[in-house]
Amino acid sequence: MKQLTLDTSVQFLHSVGPVRVRALARLGVVSVGDLLAHYPRRYFDRSQTTPLDRLQDGQEVTVAGEVLTAGERRTRRGGSLQTVSIGDGSGVLFCLWFNQRYILKAMRRGKRVIISGTVQRHRGRWQLTHPDFEILTPDAEESPHTGRLVPIYPLTQGVGQRWLRRLVHDCLEELPALVSETLPADIRRRHHLCGRAEALRGIHFPASATQRDRAHRRLVYEELFLVQLVMALRRGQRDRDEGIVLAAPGDLTRRLVESLPFALTAAQRRVLKEILADLRSGRVMHRLLQGDVGCGKTLVALIAALFVIEQGHQAVFVVPTEVLARQHEVTLQALTSELGVRVAVLTGSTTSA
Repeated sequence: MKQLTLDTSVQFLHSVGPVRVRALARLGVVSVGDLLAHYPRRYFDRSQTTPLDRLQDGQEVTVAGEVLTAGERRTRRGGSLQTVSIGDGSGVLFCLWFNQRYILKAMRRGKRVIISGTVQRHRGRWQLTHPDFEILTPDAEESPHTGRLVPIYPLTQGVGQRWLRRLVHDCLEELPALVSETLPADIRRRHHLCGRAEALRGIHFPASATQRDRAHRRLVYEELFLVQLVMALRRGQRDRDEGIVLAAPGDLTRRLVESLPFALTAAQRRVLKEILADLRSGRVMHRLLQGDVGCGKTLVALIAALFVIEQGHQAVFVVPTEVLARQHEVTLQALTSELGVRVAVLTGSTTSA
């Protein structure tokens, strides 16, 4: 296999053919970096096994035992049912699979296995339906599927859990060569964050719940840090962009404020002062106006829009739905009816004419 980088296409990974390349793409996984960023949505705790004489109905368990019997029978609909019984000296557990004939080749009598799933009491016996399993071999302790906190990934058609888990596990074997640190060392020390390579191992195959939580904390911090970094770079660029220089507030804004049956609040006046200062600064304004429902955000936005309109420009309110656009139309027309300002609505259903 060629030397991997985070940009390497998944098509160069072992066991990934054209069909699986297309399937992985549906998950947003195109490169090795995408694969490592395809985080588990939850975990099975298979770090401890449960003796068969301590099973409880509806419990998610991991059990270890020996294959006692393995066979199959035909179903009424023409399919096949594979049944394997497992014993550990304290009891017997029956495992069922439908139309999975390969199970019988793997589950031969005398084999030692680890099996995980949700146990149920059925007709007086314990059983698991379509459980995950692992044949115990000398290297079974290194298995990504059992004996640990096992990751459960989001899937799509053509991508199985065990196959994807193995694919991620194999990529993590080359992690030191793949991953470079993204956070400055002083920030990691200050916030007690682990390294990026450790975080990726810990989020996919944690040795403990503590390691999983430590990895999660690091990756969440990294994501927020990078978002803030991008925003800061954009803000720096925006501060250098030239905007339209507007004059002092004129007649429209004054007439609107005087026509209101109430006085503006101190907070509204303060925010309007900041917004109008931005609009007169000659720089592009980028501002978030935040407040509770009914606190007057729409009125503040309208006053800012009138300030722009009275300078000879147009202003636009952009809203996410047509219903909201119609509601704003009624509100704005009522507020501007005496000002000679035309309010028009453009929606996705508006024709070109």
